[in-house]
Amino acid sequence: MDEIIDTFDQFNKARLKPNHEVSQWYMHIEDLRKQVEYFAQNITQEKIVFLGDGDGVSIMLAIELSKIQSSVKEICVFDIDERELNLYNFLANKFNVKEKIKFSTVHYNVFDKLPENFIGYFDFFYINPPYSYTTEPVGLGFSLWLERCIELTTKLATGCIVYPVSHKPIDVTKVGEYIFDYLNENNFNIISQPEITHHYGESECISKNIIVRKSENTKSHYFQKPFHKNILKKLYHYSTNPPHLIFDDKTEFGKPTFYSE
Repeated sequence: MDEIIDTFDQFNKARLKPNHEVSQWYMHIEDLRKQVEYFAQNITQEKIVFLGDGDGVSIMLAIELSKIQSSVKEICVFDIDERELNLYNFLANKFNVKEKIKFSTVHYNVFDKLPENFIGYFDFFYINPPYSYTTEPVGLGFSLWLERCIELTTKLATGCIVYPVSHKPIDVTKVGEYIFDYLNENNFNIISQPEITHHYGESECISKNIIVRKSENTKSHYFQKPFHKNILKKLYHYSTNPPHLIFDDKTEFGKPTFYSE
């Protein structure tokens, strides 16, 4: 356990400055550790995709799974922020993750079409998307991320959805209703709701997990189509469009001190 805690401490020191323009609010390191431990103990799928992962669940899970016997053979992270992807690849090499698990990253914006070679490829997905409290409908970010995961995964794939249960002073009731209605309308089965809570930086948000499974009748409404970019502003709650992709410019801001080791 001391080795695991030390790894999380190292990761916490290496974390990048969050970019709130694309809803980067990082999960507290203690909650991240609980999240990773839960999946390390319970995941039975072989190929996992993270659609966005500012928290670092993907790389910390890969590090943990590389130390134990696991069914997981592959973890892939799609993210808008190249800085995070570079950090995760660096850590994967530092901790020899790739000797046990195929760990890869894709620099990607959810508004774009997915690469053809990943369609229907994964059997487990993980999302903790922006929940778009000011869009119409409220919660639009959740459905866009979920639609891409429908495309990315096999017919009866399972997945984890991280969703808000509290966010002072915002009322998240409508977001929760939208999420569960959308899951029902798209023929997802809710498997479990683990009793794990997450907190984020200085944010007043608290979230939990839903574990779901696709059914034979779960279909994507946007199969291999880009989303309309005119919803981008409202999706992230800001009046100006954030960058389409965030690149690592190799400056001190974009490159954490952890790289210098």
